[in-house]
Amino acid sequence: MTQNKLIKLGGTLNILTGVLLVLWWLLMGLLLPQTAAKDNFDVIVTHSNWIPINLIGFAAVLIWSLSFFLIFLIKSDKIKIKGIIGFILGEIGIVWYACIQYYETFIWPVVGRQYPEMVKIEGALVFGSNIMIIPLLLSGVFLGIGYILISIDLIKEKIFPKAIVWILLIGVIIFGNGVLIPVRSVGLLFFTIALFRIGVILNKEVK
Repeated sequence: MTQNKLIKLGGTLNILTGVLLVLWWLLMGLLLPQTAAKDNFDVIVTHSNWIPINLIGFAAVLIWSLSFFLIFLIKSDKIKIKGIIGFILGEIGIVWYACIQYYETFIWPVVGRQYPEMVKIEGALVFGSNIMIIPLLLSGVFLGIGYILISIDLIKEKIFPKAIVWILLIGVIIFGNGVLIPVRSVGLLFFTIALFRIGVILNKEVK
């Protein structure tokens, strides 16, 4: 694949990631019984719309992983050692998040039908166990540290506009650490704005 095609693909996948994340987030709010979430979370995860909607989220995270890799590949000549470490940590965080998304999409509904008490908000398979909390925290930590390190190079080497990198970084940290920062919608807004802008910039680079 030629460099121009890689750049074009990278731009397109960044935009697609943003579109799918927003679509997933909106459908979660519109097509699932959110009012039942606090006391009857099992009602949500066993709802007929749960798997179709979360498949969109799962696909978005997989595409995010690929688009992040393509940015690194396309701009690797300008990324220094800190950025390389940041890419590795960030990619680990994204893949980890994809594993969590898979677990929530497919495992929760099965368990919810047979053992609904385990998928209550404070249930053993949601937030009632450190075994469940720790992976969520670690995913956010890897994402946050990884994006901080690679953002340093993105700014210093003027790979992308400084404002866009800051928006990207703030969005990833807030969205990826929803357990600690309960304003994920704000994080998603910042993140998708940056993804769209980066996608447009990459597409404009292709002559």
